[in-house]
Amino acid sequence: MASKRFCFFNGTDRHHDELLIYHQANSLMNDGFEVLFIVSDNESEEIRQGVRLVPNGAKHEGYLKRIFVTPFLTYRKAKEINADVYQTSSVDQLIVGYWLKRKGKKVIFHQREGHPYTFRRKSKLPKWLTNVLINLMVVWMKSILKRYDSVITVTDDIADYMQKWGLKNVVVQGNYPVINPNYEITFDDYCSRENRILYFGSIYSISCQEYLLDAMLKVEGIHYLLAGRFWGNKDYYEQLKKHSNWKDVEFIDGFEHEELASFFNKSTICNVLRDFSNTPSPNGSLGIIKMFESMEAALPIICSDVPVYRKLMEEYKCGILVNPKNSDQIAEAINYLSTHKEEAYRMGQEGRRAVVEKYSWDALSKEYLRIVNGLLK
Repeated sequence: MASKRFCFFNGTDRHHDELLIYHQANSLMNDGFEVLFIVSDNESEEIRQGVRLVPNGAKHEGYLKRIFVTPFLTYRKAKEINADVYQTSSVDQLIVGYWLKRKGKKVIFHQREGHPYTFRRKSKLPKWLTNVLINLMVVWMKSILKRYDSVITVTDDIADYMQKWGLKNVVVQGNYPVINPNYEITFDDYCSRENRILYFGSIYSISCQEYLLDAMLKVEGIHYLLAGRFWGNKDYYEQLKKHSNWKDVEFIDGFEHEELASFFNKSTICNVLRDFSNTPSPNGSLGIIKMFESMEAALPIICSDVPVYRKLMEEYKCGILVNPKNSDQIAEAINYLSTHKEEAYRMGQEGRRAVVEKYSWDALSKEYLRIVNGLLK
């Protein structure tokens, strides 16, 4: 029986963003931890991939309930579990970690987005009021996170502003995939596929889908597989559905992670575009796991021309950099990869080499376990 107990908690249900949790959870279990995950729903308790999913008792719709109701339910369940270490990635659940710290527990925050500054692109409030709310959130987050034992974030830009807040316990870890050591794609296999672009995962307005659709109008013989859920902006979905090229998009509204391999197996290019100019990480981010999963699957990528990715491309020529809001550049990239199969295949192989050598969870897991086990001493 495991002698150490670790508990994740978030303000969402068990079907939301499980991938990273299970990367970390698998490493923890291999290191002798019993791993639990408190989820916000009223379904039955279950074991999934070795992780015990524990419902907090109610599933709440709407952000206000997540802020004002869910934390109390989660904290009650967290006390019952009595873990050695707790971790959350939900800003709206930070107060739970604060309450646990007052009980003498060890708590980690995994800052995977540029909170609270992401509010600038999500808010429909007047700019001055949005800025006031952001400043209030900064004060609130600083006061709580100073009490946390560790903060793990995914990019240097986020770490920089958190350190300016006065936090001294910030560690940068990219959001990297687990390697499938047996995966292989031959050149003949690659060439036998239809020309298909793949985008998968959460779909935000900053993912520049409209520019990709504009670009496809300028290139012949291209299919587009768009798999994922629209988050934070329902109007964006309605906007894309009105695009003249939407009729040619194969849209899958949500999927299980086990389905991802089938998406890769019928694609030739991966779209990982994002408008970083409208985020707290203008230089780019190593926290976008879809990018590294695409590289691990040996597919060439089309990605944003920002400093972080320029540096990656200097070492591993695994795709093409473009302005994510320039449909002409995107079209040129699509056309090049579709008509230069040997070069596209080589880029895909370079991407896989990059992940194997440098950008995998296998490489980060030791540091993560060092952080967690260090809290138990």
